[in-house]
Order: sequence, then C-alpha cells, then structure tokens
Amino acid sequence: MPDPRRKGYGDARMKRVILPILCLLLLLGASGCASILEGEVSVIEPYASRRDDPGSDSSEDAPLIASDEDFALAVQNMLAQEKTEAVFRMPLPEDMSAREAELMDLCQSVALETPLGAYAVYYISCRLTPIVAYCNVQVSVTYKREAEDIDSLFTVSSLRYMDSRLRSSLSNFSQELVFRTALDDITEEYLTERITYLFRRAPLDCLLEPELDVVCYPAATGDRIMEVKFLWPYRRAVMEDMRSRTISRADEIAGHTGNTDDYGVIQTLIAEHNNGTTLLPSPVSSLTDSAYGYLVTRSGTRKSAALSLKALCDRLNIGCYVVEGWHGGESAWWNIVSCDGKWYHVDPTGGHVSPADGSPLLSDDVMTAEQYYWDTADYPACPDAYPIAQPPSGTEPTPAEIPDEPAADVSPEPDEGGEADTPIDQETTEEPAPDGNGEENGSGQPVSDESQQEETP
Repeated sequence: MPDPRRKGYGDARMKRVILPILCLLLLLGASGCASILEGEVSVIEPYASRRDDPGSDSSEDAPLIASDEDFALAVQNMLAQEKTEAVFRMPLPEDMSAREAELMDLCQSVALETPLGAYAVYYISCRLTPIVAYCNVQVSVTYKREAEDIDSLFTVSSLRYMDSRLRSSLSNFSQELVFRTALDDITEEYLTERITYLFRRAPLDCLLEPELDVVCYPAATGDRIMEVKFLWPYRRAVMEDMRSRTISRADEIAGHTGNTDDYGVIQTLIAEHNNGTTLLPSPVSSLTDSAYGYLVTRSGTRKSAALSLKALCDRLNIGCYVVEGWHGGESAWWNIVSCDGKWYHVDPTGGHVSPADGSPLLSDDVMTAEQYYWDTADYPACPDAYPIAQPPSGTEPTPAEIPDEPAADVSPEPDEGGEADTPIDQETTEEPAPDGNGEENGSGQPVSDESQQEETP
C-alpha cells in the first residue's frame, strides 16, 4: 500500500516542474514570432516628416519603382514634402552593392542639380535592404533650411507678378525674397533694374533703395530657385519711422498749395520744398539720395530733389516722372510733370527756367539746347514750353489803358487883330510814343521786358 505522504510529495514535485514550463510558454506567446524569426525580416521606418508623425504610411503600400527616372522623381517628391526619411520598393538586384552605389549617385544628382535639392539639402544618403523578391531603398535627408523656408517658396511665372512681389518687399523693408521660376528674363541685372524703377516710381512707399545679393539654385537659367537678399542700411523700425516723417512733411507742403491751377501748384511745390534746403554736389549717404534727405533733413542731392518733387506730386495726384540723364557729361536728375494735360520738364531745384518768359516748365527743345540728354524712349515727349499768359505784343493800347491827361490851358481870346498871345515861333511838343511793344504801366511809362521778367514768379 502506497504511503499517502509519499504520494502528496510526488504531486508537489510535479507541480513545481509543470509551473515553470507554463510560464515559459506564456512568455513565448506574449513575445509572438518576432524572436523566433529574428534576423529573417527587417523593420523599416517609412516616410518620416519634420512636421508629421513618422510611421503613418507603410512601405508595403508604396508602388514598386522600376526605373531610375521614377526613383529620382520619388526623391524630389520626398524633398517637396520635407521628409527626412522615406522608403521605396525596387526590384531585387543581382549585385546589391553596385545597385546601392548607383542609387546613391542618383540621390546626389537630385541634391545638386534640382532647384529644391540645391537650395534645401545639406546631406542625402540611401541604403538597400533585401526583402525576398524585392528590396527596400531607405533614403535619409539632412536639410540646411528650416521647414518654414521651404513652405514660403512661391512660383513666379510672369514679370508682372515679379514686380508686385518686389514692390511689396520694398514697402515692407523685407530681408529676403525666395521664389522658384523658369523665366530666363529674371536675372540679377533685371532685379536690380526693377528695384531702381520701383524706388523712383514710389519714393514715399519705397523710401530707400537697397542693394541686392542674388543667389541661384542650381544655376542662373532654367528651372531654378532664386534667393534675393535686400541689404538695407538701417533696421526696419528706423526706416519705418523715417518714412512716417517724410510723409508728414510731404503732406505739410502739399497743404500750402491751396486751390490753384496745376501751374500754380507746381510753382508752390518747387518753392516750398526748396525753402531752406542745402543742395549737395554728391551724396553723403543713402539718405541724401532719397526723398527723406531733401524733405526732412533739408540736405540732399539733385536726385533727392527729383524724388522729393515726385513724392509731393504723388500726394496731389499730379503725374510726375523722375528722370535720370546727363548734363555736361555728368549724371543729372530732374522731373517731367503733367500740367493742364501736357508734359513738361522741370528742374526741382529751381535752377533752370525758360529763357523766353521765365517759366519753370520746359520743352524738349529747350532742354536739348541747354545740353541735357536723356533716354527719350523711357519718358513722355514734351514738345511745348508752358505758355504764360501775356498781352500780345505790337498792339495799340485801348482807351481804358491811356492815362488821363491834364486839362489844357484856356488860351486867351484873340485881340481885335485876331492874334493870340502865343508867340508865333513857339513849337508844339508831342507826347513821346511808347517804345517796345506799345504797352504802358499805370504811370504812363513804357514797360520794358526786364521789368516783366522780374515780376514773373
């Protein structure tokens, strides 16, 4: 008969053996097949973005890329989405090492020879991993630009749109402008010329003219990204304050013109903006070549004077151009303004007037005679000088213009002999005829041409 104590002891031993086995089986079930199949599969992170959570896509869902061209396009799309990691599927090659080198060259080509790659990529690499009948190509990218820089890129497809973005950048005192374009007309020289044009067209909105630093990625022609940096002489807050003061001064001068005709307004503007201003022979700084210099600091060059008159005319909706030309072999600046529906040259410093009547509004012929030269194709024609109203020359004075003559003496009545008391040999004096153009002033004296010129404003 078996010993009960012995039997209980045997059951206890069995439990102690079975329990560890059950625990081991539970552990194996919890870990799944990963540990059993370790080394036979690879876990690959698909499409990691700098903005999105990684792992949202699966490499198994990606289409199989069969050609090098498709692979290059896929890498470019990866850059456009700002991915730092991406996995692509390709057919399994016979020589993994050689194929990996070929794909690495393609990645380098995308980084160096495409606009976005040249602009944004600092380093790019790829690695192949075999998966049964195909391989995974893992591409890794390190960027030299922030995500915000890539997001702010825009495309320029017309010169008009380019002008609008440049004008906005000048008005806002922007630090840089980065865009993508395929227009070969947009070069560094073109951008510099357009900045100059916009600065002269709106000297209050675009207060200062910056220098430019232009870099093209990857080349200066074809599809490319252009990075334009504006080199301003002052901080934005300082320049915004300068513009505010310039506008206030322009409004103050414009308010003094009153309700007069165009000619009177232009005369007032010239007189007011020259009042107390020092004309410099050459620029001392960028300020003395701007409207701020002539209007606010009261010290500027002829260029500053021309920009100032343009700013004043803009406040009063008077058509005005800033003209850059030559005089005596040197650079010269003046304006062409609209007056009573016609265009005229005007020297904003008040230094030149018409030799005929003293008018500040001059014609092309007068400017040419004074040895001024400019590109006539860039500005409207000025065929006439402004006609200042004057009485026509060579006309007889009207009765109303003849001064009153003193009453004649009453001659004594003749004596009985019929002879007057006047001596027979006395000559009768005649009134002197008016000279020149037959005009007289209020005192009965002839008016000379010189007195007319002195009385003209």
